[in-house]
Amino acid sequence: MTYPDNRDRELEYHRRRRNEGAWAGAVALIVIGVVFLLRNAGVTFPGNWWALFLVIPILGALGSAWQTYRRDGGASNAVVGSVVAAIVLTALMVALLLDIDIEWHLIWPVVLILLGIALLLRNFRRW
Repeated sequence: MTYPDNRDRELEYHRRRRNEGAWAGAVALIVIGVVFLLRNAGVTFPGNWWALFLVIPILGALGSAWQTYRRDGGASNAVVGSVVAAIVLTALMVALLLDIDIEWHLIWPVVLILLGIALLLRNFRRW
C-alpha cells in the first residue's frame, strides 16, 4: 500500500479550505443584490439600510466558526469568539436598521468590560 506524502495531504487540505469559505461571500453578495434590486423597484427600506452591509462580516464570522468547529471537533475558544462576534454584529445591525436610539457613550464601556470578562474566563478555562 502506498500512502500519500505530507505534501499531498497539505495541498488537499488547503484546496478544500480555500473553497469552503466561498459560500459566505456568495450569500452576502446575493443578499446585498436583492436589497438593491428591491430598493430600485420602489420597496421602502429604513433610513439606515446601509447597515445591511454588516451581513458580510456576520456571515464570515459564522462561516469561520463552522469551519473551526468541524476542524477542532467541538466548541473551542475560536468557535465561541466567532459566534460572539457574529451575535454582536447582528445586534448592531438590527439596532441600526430599526433606528433604535443607542446611548453609545454607555455602550462602549460595557462592551470593553464584557470583552475583559470573556478574556479572563477563557484563561481560567485553560487551567
